[in-house]
Amino acid sequence: DFDIALFADHYWYITTFATEVLAKFGWEFMINERRRGLIYTTIKAVGEQEGSNFQIDIYGFLCNKTSDHIYFPWDKVTIARNSFLPVRKHKLILEGTEVVKPNRTSTIWNRPGFYMPYDPPCLLENIYGSDYMTPKSGASSQAKWGSSHGRPAYGNPKCNPTLTMFEKHELDRQLSFCSGVVPDPNEVHRLRNS
Repeated sequence: DFDIALFADHYWYITTFATEVLAKFGWEFMINERRRGLIYTTIKAVGEQEGSNFQIDIYGFLCNKTSDHIYFPWDKVTIARNSFLPVRKHKLILEGTEVVKPNRTSTIWNRPGFYMPYDPPCLLENIYGSDYMTPKSGASSQAKWGSSHGRPAYGNPKCNPTLTMFEKHELDRQLSFCSGVVPDPNEVHRLRNS
């Protein structure tokens, strides 16, 4: 499957596109009250059994500007913020398409793209252990396994990023999305539809 992590505030906006995704691609959002509370959903082809074929998992995460940690409610995993933020643009999508912001002269950073955590090796080692490159199956392959068995998903090893000036600016920008408060999904739907 394909996993997408979003700031909690952005997660609710994505779920408002359920009707458009169904009409355009024939895929449905698997949303229920339990998943809403855990800021998680799956998008899969209509009629497919969940988990049987390719699907897209969308996870919201909680963060606070003053905390050194990020929390993923679905997996019940707390990770070090500096292994994850600032997320870095990995690959541009929609080549040739630029989203222009009126107050910027350069549009290169405004193109839509796929992003990746700041330090994937440190993040993965903290979540899955030093043998994260070794394929696993069963419960120990899940992100929450280590945390639920006494191994925190941060500080082992410590992630020590060296940020450029641009990355420091980008971190500040991304931290502005860290409210630590989960928005009301009904309010998000109301705003989008108004």
